[in-house]
Amino acid sequence: MDILAKEKANILTINQTIPINNVATITITLDMSQMDITIYKLVNKIKDKSRVLEVKLLAME
Repeated sequence: MDILAKEKANILTINQTIPINNVATITITLDMSQMDITIYKLVNKIKDKSRVLEVKLLAME
């Protein structure tokens, strides 16, 4: 969440599954219109976090 705030991503929705073995799937819908970086750079910043296992870009319009 700190990365999203720093990069001016506006969070529209957050959905999370029940954690199993301390792992949960989280889906976040963002408004990127105020961001100064590309979505691909944002994805890479999130991937670099130590407790993040995987990041997928599902759709973009």
